[in-house]
Amino acid sequence: MCSMRILLFVFLTAANPCFADLSSPEAQLRTFANCAGRLTAQLEFEWLMLDGNSAATQEQRQQIVDILNSMIPDGRGREVLAWRTDARAAQRGLLERAQFASDNTDAAWAKKAAARYLASCTAFLLS
Repeated sequence: MCSMRILLFVFLTAANPCFADLSSPEAQLRTFANCAGRLTAQLEFEWLMLDGNSAATQEQRQQIVDILNSMIPDGRGREVLAWRTDARAAQRGLLERAQFASDNTDAAWAKKAAARYLASCTAFLLS
């Protein structure tokens, strides 16, 4: 049981940008690319659902994108865009499950997961 908890902790911390090892420029680049993708998905979902919070999300997204753009090394733009696109699709999937899942437990899980990912991304920003 103890080894299962350790394995679960390692998996969850590795998958969460908030717990990622940001000591290397590569890790920072990937983390900010993931955050840009997730915030893009959140913004698009808010527009689709006519959520009044989209202005705040748009500002947060722009801040992350500005940071990301300052970090991208020459010749790596396509790779970074692919990371953003993958993260955007993952976040969009969580948001769709949260909104449209027929299973309330699954919807609640997806809503919490989506919120956790966004919180870990917006934690990088100054208020």
